[in-house]
Amino acid sequence: MITRIKITLKNGKTRLLNFGINNIEKVDKTRPLFIQLENGSSFINVTSEGILTDKKELCINEVNSERSFSIPAFKIFGWCYVD
Repeated sequence: MITRIKITLKNGKTRLLNFGINNIEKVDKTRPLFIQLENGSSFINVTSEGILTDKKELCINEVNSERSFSIPAFKIFGWCYVD
């Protein structure tokens, strides 16, 4: 059983992923995030307030943009801070 996954970001920093949406309600909404989806795609330099909608979707905002979107919680494999 996998208990931890270590990733290396393009900036050379190494981070451990928080699995699924574990601790997402405690996320620092001012810090950029890396979000890994279950299908292999990912989002980097996004922020979130850690709030799930009624449909169990996580609201995400792009850094330096007014664009926002939501991701179903079951599609999130893990997340970590970028900085």
